[in-house]
Amino acid sequence: MVNLKKEVNMKIFSGFFLIFVLTISTCTRAEDRQKEIDLAYSKIVNLLPTNAQLIHNPYSSAWQTYGENYSVTSLNNSEVIGGDALLVNVKRKGKNPWDVGAFANIQTDIEKGDVIYLILWVRLNSNTVNATGGLQLAVEPYSYLVSEELALEDQWQTYAMAVKAEKKYKKDEIRLHVQLSQKKQKVELGPTLVFNLGKEADLTTLPLL
Repeated sequence: MVNLKKEVNMKIFSGFFLIFVLTISTCTRAEDRQKEIDLAYSKIVNLLPTNAQLIHNPYSSAWQTYGENYSVTSLNNSEVIGGDALLVNVKRKGKNPWDVGAFANIQTDIEKGDVIYLILWVRLNSNTVNATGGLQLAVEPYSYLVSEELALEDQWQTYAMAVKAEKKYKKDEIRLHVQLSQKKQKVELGPTLVFNLGKEADLTTLPLL
């Protein structure tokens, strides 16, 4: 089984708190809301090693979904940073929590030893549930390379994690993934920021971990 080095750090922050940290003000016009992601990127990248590279489309439109008994709606006036989100309405609990899911391929090569750092915004439409999210193989057996329990709530939650690759991965070999069929529920997926920090990054000094 392929693994990423299990040097994983993760901490949950509310979306509103992170927006405050990034000093991003709320805007009402759609074009201004889109700029919030650019501002978030500029604030975060200034806290990262100088060789940090954004390696993933940050917008919610990058998410893809699969499974049965669900529907998808694109939202353009969500409270999440940037305003755009993908609402996944899971109409029935699955036999397995991964029967319905969302994923986004990492469309660049990752070298052995590279530190990958990501920030993910997710919200449950109501109630509270734990869902599994992380990086997984993009082909069978779809094993998670690294995963954590996401404590979804009815307010936007921000999750940050970092991992060090134990081997080289080619474009599209790994992907972001969130399991969604733990029960009948509605989940909103927001933007993601995924960076390659190179081989020398110190995981203990990364922001929000």
